[in-house]
Amino acid sequence: MDLSLRDVRVGARSLWKDRGFSLATVLTLALCIGANTALFSIVHSVLLRPLPVPEAGRLVLLYNSYPRAGAERGSSGVPDYYDRVRGLTAIETLSLLNLRNRATGEAGRPERVLGMGVTRRSSASPG
Repeated sequence: MDLSLRDVRVGARSLWKDRGFSLATVLTLALCIGANTALFSIVHSVLLRPLPVPEAGRLVLLYNSYPRAGAERGSSGVPDYYDRVRGLTAIETLSLLNLRNRATGEAGRPERVLGMGVTRRSSASPG
């Protein structure tokens, strides 16, 4: 125990002696811990926390792909939506969505809000 206490004292004296190095070390540790916390918070909220809808694991996002045109993820239009409603048998229901920016707020103080237009659920199975 006496040896450990002596080592702690020697370390504290060394840190006090070279204050510039000690300050740089503490600031580096604080920056790294803060960055790690922020990154984990983002990963937790985006990847680890489930979506707030029932049976979120059954949701699927369909999009068009045009690899020859260089568009790996192209948007789907209304004709694509109706073709999928008629032709897909493995999907229970299907909806079309459209992300839009909207302005809302009091007069003289508009605020831009991201919104989404969504169609009603359509049965994707024939019948």
